[in-house]
Amino acid sequence: MMFIKYAAYHLQQLNLRKNEEKLSNRKALEDKPEVDANKKEEDANKDEENRKDEAKEKDDKEEKKSQMEEAEAKKIVESITEGSKLELEESTKNIVKTASIAVGSLKDTEFDIRFNPDVYSPGIRHCETLDPPLSKQRQLVKDAAEFLLTVQIPTFIRDCLDHSSAPMDGFTLSEAMHNRGINIRYLGKVTNLLAKVKQLEYLHSIAVSELMLRSIKHIFTIYLQGCEMMNLSVAIAHFLNCFLYSGAVANPLQGQDDQDQQETEQASGPSQPLSCNDNNEWANLTPKSLWNQLKTELRSYFDYELLSNDIDTSIETYSLQKISLLRSFCLKTGVQILLRDYNFESKNKLIFYEEDILNIFPIVKHINPRATDAYNFYTTGQTKIQQGCPKDGYEADQRGAESFE
Repeated sequence: MMFIKYAAYHLQQLNLRKNEEKLSNRKALEDKPEVDANKKEEDANKDEENRKDEAKEKDDKEEKKSQMEEAEAKKIVESITEGSKLELEESTKNIVKTASIAVGSLKDTEFDIRFNPDVYSPGIRHCETLDPPLSKQRQLVKDAAEFLLTVQIPTFIRDCLDHSSAPMDGFTLSEAMHNRGINIRYLGKVTNLLAKVKQLEYLHSIAVSELMLRSIKHIFTIYLQGCEMMNLSVAIAHFLNCFLYSGAVANPLQGQDDQDQQETEQASGPSQPLSCNDNNEWANLTPKSLWNQLKTELRSYFDYELLSNDIDTSIETYSLQKISLLRSFCLKTGVQILLRDYNFESKNKLIFYEEDILNIFPIVKHINPRATDAYNFYTTGQTKIQQGCPKDGYEADQRGAESFE
């Protein structure tokens, strides 16, 4: 019995061992794929890390490479731009130099143009070693004159035609010309062009009037140099009669005794500032001689041919007014006359007498200070009125008047 018990016990132990071994084997088999899986995961993680590291290194290399390429590209661009800048500067310098030489500039690096006003003066002797040469200076003056004749003056006529410029009298006409760089000596050219435009007949009359008065002022200045101080009033009245009177003008000294003339000469004395030996030369002036001098002065100074020989023909031909001519003459010469009603239509009685000449003032050229904005409003208003917009013109003139105040 005991043997059987021990045998059963041992058999149970063997079965238990076998079961344990089986379980252990199973566990080993189960643990092995887990370990393999872990190993695989570890390997995969390592591979991923390696790949990440490789990718990171690759990215770093690419970044470094791109940075190097950018730096090289910047260097190349900078070198190209620097080269283009240098080339542009050189080309600009060459262009400026060529243009400066072409226009006669005194410097090659900038436009420094200076006109010599004495290149055509007959009484001046120029140095032979001028820099620039005299021929170049004369050519520069010729080019400037050609530019005025071919560009500036026609442009001024067009501006007057479309009312961009609106001269109302001789003063505003000369100012408009000066604003465009046109000298007054070209007024004859401007007048000839104005005569061809029917719409600018009013401006043509203003221009002719300005031409006549400027020329008569030149003659009047020389005329006064032959007068004594005591005869100034008589001489000025005689000059105005020769200029504006339609009838015959007699010698104002005709009929005087020689004794009166001698007394006048002695009274003048050598200390008079305007005394002259031939102090009666002014009395020989006649309307015919005055108008001949006027035509000659217009032709020589302004290159303009006057189509009339006396005041009446001039009034009819150019639509002038004697009262306007008298007023402008007094403003230009400084003559002050008596305020009365002058009979310009009379042909039997002289217009002016010695008593009508009150004083004579010196005329000094200077710049009149003025408010720029107010003057611009005023000229804009005048232009608007000429363009057919009286309301806008009135408003602009009103603003100009307020600015003047």
